[in-house]
Amino acid sequence: MLLADALVEENPSEAKVWALRAHLYTLVGNYLKANSDITSAIDICPSDPYLFFRRGLNHLELRNWPEAITDFTRGLGLRDAAYESAFRFARAEAFIGLGKKPEALLDLAHVPDECKMWTYRLRSKAELVSECSE
Repeated sequence: MLLADALVEENPSEAKVWALRAHLYTLVGNYLKANSDITSAIDICPSDPYLFFRRGLNHLELRNWPEAITDFTRGLGLRDAAYESAFRFARAEAFIGLGKKPEALLDLAHVPDECKMWTYRLRSKAELVSECSE
């Protein structure tokens, strides 16, 4: 972590160094500090959908459902087709956390049936769809 701290101190205008340190914080479970660093990276590079995705996943870990939905929605708004299924899967997870199952099903309709993803634990589309019918 000391090296990451030094990189941030030496290069505070580089989104990548903020994102790197955020990743390290995420690995040790410090999601609040990770999200603070991701927010700094977003301030520098607000057009990077991956930053919104990472921060949204950290919000899922913290059970901050509305914040997660906001980040996944912002990331989807950047129109990066490569991430669309992942954003929709993760946002569906947050909608389920809020009890908004119809909204979750709308997102899951855009996710391939065989999709599995790590949100706050490894989940499958089938599992999420099943939770929506409970």
